[in-house]
Amino acid sequence: WWLFALVMLWTPAHFWALALLLKEDYRAVGIPMLPVVKGSGATAEAIRWYALATVVLSLVGVWALPGGGLLYGLLLLPFNARLLQMTWTLQQDPDDLQREEVIADLGFLEAEHIGFMGLQPSQHLLQAAWGVYAEP
Repeated sequence: WWLFALVMLWTPAHFWALALLLKEDYRAVGIPMLPVVKGSGATAEAIRWYALATVVLSLVGVWALPGGGLLYGLLLLPFNARLLQMTWTLQQDPDDLQREEVIADLGFLEAEHIGFMGLQPSQHLLQAAWGVYAEP
């Protein structure tokens, strides 16, 4: 349930960030993406709120992952901080033509929230490395 919720929450902000880069293309073909319909400022605001919600929900993974997500949580902290920093940067000037790097990083960091779940240590790894015995 948690992974599904995280993916569903992450998806709009991810596509809106990409749509900011391709706003004129979407406008030219008549696809009503948020940057075309509401503008770059409203899109940056929506991305900010979705990023905040993604950060909160991603932290739930520490408890939601089987066996505990301590490693996930530790790795997630700097990425969540960077995600919030980049959304703040985007919101300062959403029409900046140099924002491609920020938007590309936003998409990458949002994907990292999902990708870190693959780093969840297995019971055998915990036993071998630290002598920890997780309950099955």
